[in-house]
Amino acid sequence: MARPEVLDRIQQAEAEADGIVAEAEADREERIEEAREEAERIRQQAREEAEEMRAERLTEARAEIEQERETI
Repeated sequence: MARPEVLDRIQQAEAEADGIVAEAEADREERIEEAREEAERIRQQAREEAEEMRAERLTEARAEIEQERETI
């Protein structure tokens, strides 16, 4: 194989490798963004569940206090 052909094949391989790396980096960024969005959904769900539990416990505590008042 002549030198120009070898050089051309090397350049093609480098270009292909650059493309593969760029695609992998784009995939990585997409996965990171998806993970961040999922984490935010999980945090939001946890906040909502915590608020529901707080409200339920507050209601139960008020009911207990009212029962205690009626007993007294």
